[in-house]
Amino acid sequence: MVKVKLHLHLARFSEMGNKEFTINYEENMTLESLLKKLRIPIEEVGMFVVNGKWQDKNYIILDKDSIEIFPVYLGG
Repeated sequence: MVKVKLHLHLARFSEMGNKEFTINYEENMTLESLLKKLRIPIEEVGMFVVNGKWQDKNYIILDKDSIEIFPVYLGG
């Protein structure tokens, strides 16, 4: 199992509107393919944090990972 947490408005892409949920682990799934599975456009995402460390979209997800997905931030 993999824990996923969607921050701020990204929860609207979740089927049930949940910010936190678990998904089944799939071998060789990257963060980018996770986004496709969740139907979250890549251009909506500003940062991935996996187990407390920043990762890029090519990171291969491991079983029991804890993933946080943050939106692009605008403003100043």
